[in-house]
Amino acid sequence: MNKKIYIILTTIILSLLLISCGETNIPEDEDLKAVTAVEENLELPVEDLNAVTTSFELPSEMDGVAISWHSDEPTVINTSGNVTRLLFDVTVELTATLTKGKHTKTKIFTLVVLKKEADDVEVFEYKMQLPSTELLEDATDIAIIEDAPDLLILGVVLDTYHYFQYETMSGFEYIKVYNNTEEPYNLKNHKISLANPLQGQNGEDADVRVGNKAIATGFLFNSLIDEDVYIPAKSIILIWLKPYYWTAGSGTGAYNKPFTTEVVYKDSDGRTGAFNQTTDDFKAFWKMEDSDIEVYAATNMAIIGIRPEGGTEEMFPIITPGGGTGYTHLNSTLLRSLEISKFNDQGGSASIGLLNKYSELTSEKQQDPDLIYGKKIFNVIEIKDNNEVVDGYLFTNTWKYFDPIIKINFLGLIDLASIAPGQEFIDFLATGNPGVKGWDNTVELQFRPPVVGERLMQLQLPLRELAKYQQYLLPAQMEVMRFAAANVTTYRFVEKTILLTVDPANGMEFINWRTDEIYSEGRMSSAAPTKIKLINITRP
Repeated sequence: MNKKIYIILTTIILSLLLISCGETNIPEDEDLKAVTAVEENLELPVEDLNAVTTSFELPSEMDGVAISWHSDEPTVINTSGNVTRLLFDVTVELTATLTKGKHTKTKIFTLVVLKKEADDVEVFEYKMQLPSTELLEDATDIAIIEDAPDLLILGVVLDTYHYFQYETMSGFEYIKVYNNTEEPYNLKNHKISLANPLQGQNGEDADVRVGNKAIATGFLFNSLIDEDVYIPAKSIILIWLKPYYWTAGSGTGAYNKPFTTEVVYKDSDGRTGAFNQTTDDFKAFWKMEDSDIEVYAATNMAIIGIRPEGGTEEMFPIITPGGGTGYTHLNSTLLRSLEISKFNDQGGSASIGLLNKYSELTSEKQQDPDLIYGKKIFNVIEIKDNNEVVDGYLFTNTWKYFDPIIKINFLGLIDLASIAPGQEFIDFLATGNPGVKGWDNTVELQFRPPVVGERLMQLQLPLRELAKYQQYLLPAQMEVMRFAAANVTTYRFVEKTILLTVDPANGMEFINWRTDEIYSEGRMSSAAPTKIKLINITRP
């Protein structure tokens, strides 16, 4: 009897368990079917995913399945389906997350939002304070500046409003270099370097500080001109500091990482990336298509050297270890040095050149180059002396093999409104420091000839700005700067009108300065790429 009762009870319990499991699993199976069906059938209410021009509605539910949305370009298509067309085509990925019960799936849609047509672009004026570069007198009777270097850097643009991709760095900065001789000047075997003027030997050596020895450490940019490039006598050339380098790898440890042949910034969405931009693009931006001023494109290059502190005892291509990303590191805020130096061949025993020069490689080798000291890399600077490779990164070798020609030091503006209570000095070695403000984009800083005996140009500030630096700039930073003490009354901050495609009346926080500004005379007038200003060739 007890056995029969046991069997009956066991059967009842198992039946209940099976029924319970069935009741639990059936809804889960139905939920999964529902999510899968929506995944298969969900479409966007857009006629052509490759030609989106208007807003559309994104569903939040379909057949009992909840739908949430994510956009990788929310300023172009947001999660409600609102579309904002820019001045160029933009590819957007919309990700739908489908959820019912415990089941979730995702579905990705790729769309192309077409650029605004000319008739669709509404333009808004915005007034801001910019330097009155256009009011500076042009030089007409150009003469040699006595007791000055053969080359002078007359101006530098640290930033431009036009961005070559939907990125944070722009594409058409330059230095304006003047030939202070009566003969054409050949820039072959000259090196352009950017660095922190206070780092290591740059700040410790008195001759380096005034430009009489080459900057030797902390490089943020190095570029060798290895071909004949002539500047006419008493004329100028623009050296475009192109935002591209010839390797991949980032961070302060980049020199220990494997380099690849991948280009950093390619063409995208019909826009020309930094790699393929040409001097014609540069001239078009600066409206100098009809100018006979030459433009030379300089890119960041590695140099063969040794970094024992980085764990390497062998020669390898060093790409500006403090760099981190593939642009020039011109900075509109921080304290920087930019120098032109000339290779010293030590009476003929030494030579300098580029390894894997990209422009001279076959198309096959451009895709799969020979290894340079075990790395895949292009345009690498190599120095040899008596046929032995030289450690080009060692500071004593920099001084030995490079003679300084001319240098500029520059830094951002002082913002009195952001100085902290009780603050005595302002530090321009970090962007977040109180009182530090960057120059507005497309401003060309103006320089004047060096003090006799130095190779460091003097920065001419707009009227009433110098007193701020004299009061607040850290003494060590003031020591490495050269400010022109003379006031130029025509050079000051004035109100100018720039043009935006977003209404500033709605709030400046809604302006994306990388995409919403278009060409305006007001903006461009603060640079003078084809002009020599009288102050540029006149000592203060």
